[in-house]
Amino acid sequence: MRDTLMAEPVEAEQSRGGDFAADIAALETQFDAIRYMKKITQAFGFQAFLVCVVPAFDAEKLSSAAILSNMPADLVNTYDSISMLKHSTGIRRLRETTTPFQLTLEDWEKESSRLPQTNGYITQLREHGILQANYFPVHDADGSRATVIWMGKRADLPMSALMELQMIAIHVYN
Repeated sequence: MRDTLMAEPVEAEQSRGGDFAADIAALETQFDAIRYMKKITQAFGFQAFLVCVVPAFDAEKLSSAAILSNMPADLVNTYDSISMLKHSTGIRRLRETTTPFQLTLEDWEKESSRLPQTNGYITQLREHGILQANYFPVHDADGSRATVIWMGKRADLPMSALMELQMIAIHVYN
């Protein structure tokens, strides 16, 4: 009897994250963690990453929720200066789900309560090549919630990439 249920052999997709569990376990400093996250960001074709706690309802600034990031400073500063945290579709969804999700810039424009001051921010996102954000919710043993967000050009990620990124997010946050 065959050991497989598949008629055709399926080639395993190569992991872009390498041996992420061992790599993450070897991280000793915040600088090491940022360097590792930059490597993963580039390996998957993203522009930037952000690891942050899910902000409280009364939080006003993304910068105060950030744990690790290589987001351009001008994007974070503008986001905070126009109080986007209160109107963020991504943050709202993080409070409603624990499964990964994607938001394109077009989705964000439709779903956010569009304030006039967001036009400049949207232009900045486009200038930085950020057209999609991929959210990977995580939590620690105490139940504190956070997310790892990879941002970049618009891409339909295959399930294998989503699973790999979720596992990386879990290990990096933990």
